[in-house]
Amino acid sequence: MRSILDFAIQDKKLKKNVCAGVRLPKLAKTNRPYLSHEGVSKLAEASGTSFDIVLTLAYTGLRVSELVGLRVGSIDFETNHLNIVEAISERGGQLLEGLPKNGETRRVPFPDFIKPFLADRIQGKNKDARVFTSPKGDVLRIGNFRRAVFTPPRSTGQKQAPEVPTLTPHDLRHTTASLAISAGANIKSLQTMLGHAKASITLDVYADLFEEDLSAVSVALNDIAGPGIVGKMWATVPEGGIKTSS
Repeated sequence: MRSILDFAIQDKKLKKNVCAGVRLPKLAKTNRPYLSHEGVSKLAEASGTSFDIVLTLAYTGLRVSELVGLRVGSIDFETNHLNIVEAISERGGQLLEGLPKNGETRRVPFPDFIKPFLADRIQGKNKDARVFTSPKGDVLRIGNFRRAVFTPPRSTGQKQAPEVPTLTPHDLRHTTASLAISAGANIKSLQTMLGHAKASITLDVYADLFEEDLSAVSVALNDIAGPGIVGKMWATVPEGGIKTSS
């Protein structure tokens, strides 16, 4: 609302922004569904021929609009990167093509095990063709994809893997963040991968994941430095132990 009113002032429709200076309440913590590697595997298996879409979303952190807009020529198989330069969103049944969110392009890495699936998906296509399309070769409409591919496997998947929560295609982006952090990604790398405008946004959104990461840091510090420091400290303790004053 503040941004809209600022624009109205620039357009000389308003003289004052009544939202200026208003402090927003702190957001309550969101219980996002984070999948483990096993959970992603189970969901991909239950998604049939669209398993590669599930894997790509879960292991790259692409927004759904960016995945839909991805072209064959944007895949760099030599460096295992996707060049994200375009996005296709859908509003009111209309397909809207444009730049990625925030108007910034970026390079996103993908793990090596996804490479053969991407290569198979683009076989016979020219570099300007879309990577992921509908069964008829049209632009992939994510609403149809979610209803026809994503939701039904959830009911089947629940029987196969009851630990996999119900989630949406966009939720796989959160799984990317969780898996990346557990693999050792720092906040700046994760910001670049997800395409957030600032690292502070990434930290705010995924603060709960970094709380767990801090525990792992403490354990790692103990494993690396603990034995040596404790040994040296005990070597300085006088015979009879440490005396304390009453």
